Amino acid sequence: AGSWLGRALRPLFDPPTAPDSLPTSMRQRTLSTGRKHHVVLSLTPCSLELLHLQRGPLGWRRAHQDSLALPAGETSLQQVATHLQHCVTAWKIPAGSRIHWVLASDILGIISSAGASAPAAAVLPFAATETRTQPDQFAASDNPSLLWIHKDWLAEIERICEQSGLALMEVFARAQIFQLQAARFPGPAKVVLEAHGPETFLHIYTGQGMVMRSALHGTVVRATQEELAIHMLG
Repeated sequence: AGSWLGRALRPLFDPPTAPDSLPTSMRQRTLSTGRKHHVVLSLTPCSLELLHLQRGPLGWRRAHQDSLALPAGETSLQQVATHLQHCVTAWKIPAGSRIHWVLASDILGIISSAGASAPAAAVLPFAATETRTQPDQFAASDNPSLLWIHKDWLAEIERICEQSGLALMEVFARAQIFQLQAARFPGPAKVVLEAHGPETFLHIYTGQGMVMRSALHGTVVRATQEELAIHMLG
């Protein structure tokens, strides 16, 4: 997948820009079968959720939705692969359709540059050769936060997608879903509490919407207080 870390979910389903300025109804006829279907997979420590979006004459619609409870702290990729394959078959999703993964911070981590004396890449929990990284490019910054994922996780995600006959497009951090909304509110720092079934996630952003921290509420390290203070005091 080219740009494997997503920047926002909204552009996923925008009409294509080519050919030049064709009406949406005309562009719709040029879409391949696979491009008319998107799957969004959300994975947290306690749940797997699947959303099938299908494009028709009136735009995108929710075609199917399903969820699966997972044993807390025991994310089983085999369970994920099996359930995804079941849904792809049951929903008759064409081979080659696009899939987008939304991951919690226990898999797709975020390293904040706030108040750091060293670049974010220097404090990765694994060797740089064992990870894939990308700066958070949502807001212009000379020292952006860093999104990272271990290569083993990415390899498993790619394997699961291939096994299901789907094309992996992008991998998103949960916090990225709320960046547009966070950036619209005034203030030097923003906090979003996301209630998701039995889980609650805490997302912290700069005033411009760059992700500073994301974690399960209750597991957030003390450093977040320091990061908020730095941004609120300028």
